[in-house]
Amino acid sequence: MPKSIRNSTNDEFTLNIDLAPTLLQAANIPIPQVMQGRDFAPMYSTNSNDAGAANTSATTTSVKSSWRKEFYYEWFTFDKVLLPSGLALVRKDTKYIHWPEYDYEELFQLRTDPYEERNVFNTSLQTSKALLDELKGRFEELKAAAEDGDKV
Repeated sequence: MPKSIRNSTNDEFTLNIDLAPTLLQAANIPIPQVMQGRDFAPMYSTNSNDAGAANTSATTTSVKSSWRKEFYYEWFTFDKVLLPSGLALVRKDTKYIHWPEYDYEELFQLRTDPYEERNVFNTSLQTSKALLDELKGRFEELKAAAEDGDKV
């Protein structure tokens, strides 16, 4: 790890789907194209094969700037009483959730409400229509891609 980033915090989104590509890359095994996730080693390692670049602080910054800024997830269950199915678009500052079994939507502003205690979906004072339209549009794009089996 470069000295310039030691003892620092990295708050980029890494998901469990990133673990397998990271381990495969570390073992010099090709990452299958169909595999979801990305090798996250370039964010901290000096031994990365990320596009053949020498991993310096500048390269680490470059990787972080191109890293995932949002993610879509699906949670399906068979018992909507105990825990209903949910779909969501998560960004560092917002989380949009759709509960399809109840046709109910939620929106949380994570910077000011990290514990998701105040649903602001129907609160016009805190939520701009443009932001909500953007989130819902992106949510629908990612949902369609997931349904088509595209890598998102």
